[in-house]
Amino acid sequence: MRDYRTLLEQAMGGSSTAFEELVRRFQDHALGIAMRRLGDLHLAQDAVQEAFLVAHLKLPTLKNPDSFPSWFSRIVTRCSIKLGKDAAKHRPACGLDHIDTLADGHPGPLEIMTRFQDRAMVSRLLGMLSGMDREVCVLRYQHGLSYNSIAEQLGLPLGTIKRRLHKARNTLVKLREQETGRVTRVGCLPISDHLLAMVAQNQNPPNGQELRTRRFLSWPSLIEALRNDTLDVAFIMAPLAMELRAKGLGIRYVLDGHHDGSSITVNSKDLVNNGGSWRRQGTWALPYRISTHSMLLNHMLGQDPVPYDPSPTAKYISPSYIIRSLRQREVDAFFCSEPWGTRSEAEGTGRVVARSRDIAPGHICCIVVAREAFAKHHGGMLDDYLQRLREAGRFVRRRPETAAAILSHHTGVDQDISRQVLAPDRVSFEDLTPTRDRIRATMGLALESTVIEKSCDLDSFLLSIS
Repeated sequence: MRDYRTLLEQAMGGSSTAFEELVRRFQDHALGIAMRRLGDLHLAQDAVQEAFLVAHLKLPTLKNPDSFPSWFSRIVTRCSIKLGKDAAKHRPACGLDHIDTLADGHPGPLEIMTRFQDRAMVSRLLGMLSGMDREVCVLRYQHGLSYNSIAEQLGLPLGTIKRRLHKARNTLVKLREQETGRVTRVGCLPISDHLLAMVAQNQNPPNGQELRTRRFLSWPSLIEALRNDTLDVAFIMAPLAMELRAKGLGIRYVLDGHHDGSSITVNSKDLVNNGGSWRRQGTWALPYRISTHSMLLNHMLGQDPVPYDPSPTAKYISPSYIIRSLRQREVDAFFCSEPWGTRSEAEGTGRVVARSRDIAPGHICCIVVAREAFAKHHGGMLDDYLQRLREAGRFVRRRPETAAAILSHHTGVDQDISRQVLAPDRVSFEDLTPTRDRIRATMGLALESTVIEKSCDLDSFLLSIS
């Protein structure tokens, strides 16, 4: 096994693989620090994700590799304190929203426990269970024992333990829902395209509805949460939502999340060396294989009259980490949502050379989807949330300075950059009602560029069509 110092040196040299291994090794340590500060896993996870992002961006400033553990611990502590102060102003709802994913190993006992509001609630809800169900839950959730250990301690078959836990967690979810009332679980990424989710979270909830918006740093993690039914609503790229729907995931398209808002950023030095030509970059960073950006890039390259030889290659990198890949020369250009292109330009490492609206005017990028079961059984809550999103769009237009501050808070970029990103000619949060023509045109682009394998039935995908 490589020493962490070796991994650190490789990460500082630009190896994303080495940094991913550092994340794997230090994530439990970081979570422990954050949990001691915050006492809530949802907040602690956010703090850890934020800390790894800060560490990733600040690695070049670390002078002594031996001091990495203490240096990183201080970053985690600062991020935890910051999130704790913010949470005190507007504490998101907590719940047993992840408990139904335990059977496949996600999440662990610690996460299950700390998603309760407090220990008193834990004891109260566990006390409502029957004897054996309560016993296996205490051993699993409070003592953190494995299935095999519980079976051995109680002298029961492993299958019995799993069945007991399955029954108990369903009961706990129902009890938790009774305790918390109206909770809507929302997923988004820290990108300008998802600003409405951030703004809506900051507003006072109507009609007693609780809203918990969870930030994800990558598309795969958001997809996993949708598949595990731990989100009710998600902001997601349209081609990706179409692909998931076509493959059987029960989601419905309920609103456009925004229009436009992405940019192509090229290494500044390469742009000078290539005489200003930016289309023939060798390696492109994209946020995900099935993405709006893959679709638009393939469409753009397909329109070029001069064949590309060799063909450009793609690396798939989470938006929050994409600037570093350009800075470290792992890629020659990236295409993703703002504010990362504008930030790269501000720091002098990249130059924004094109915007998504220049490639395919009127295309749909990120949309809002709802789980079918949530839409069916909690239609009123969904309507309330969609109304909040529309109000958030009007808020962005009326109060751009405050909207920029919210974007800055959730993405970590300077507020001046956020102001630039939210200029009316960069991204729009108006006219968000889904229309058949727009979604059909976007699906056509996705099929033409082979980003999705087959078409999606629009009549079953759209919850309402104007």
